[in-house]
Amino acid sequence: MFFNSSWRFYGSQKAFKKADKSNLMSFDIGEYYPDLGLSNSEIVALSRSQHKSQAFGNTPRRGEQLEYLEIIKGDLPDNQNIFEGVDTSWNRVKGG
Repeated sequence: MFFNSSWRFYGSQKAFKKADKSNLMSFDIGEYYPDLGLSNSEIVALSRSQHKSQAFGNTPRRGEQLEYLEIIKGDLPDNQNIFEGVDTSWNRVKGG
């Protein structure tokens, strides 16, 4: 079981930099896809901007953006793969 953590839960970015991150997994969500000409963050910004009645848009960004998942139950996967040991095939669905 994972918790989507952030420096905000540590009070400040400075405190987060000093914190023990041995139970955290990090992911670069700012990855750029040359074939699309967009980064993950740009794709998200375009999607969120479709919620025009809710003023839900945001500014796209490029470059490294780390997100952290805290392991709150279970073991930290050896290879940083959060789906390790999880059947993601149709076999998990009855009749799938």
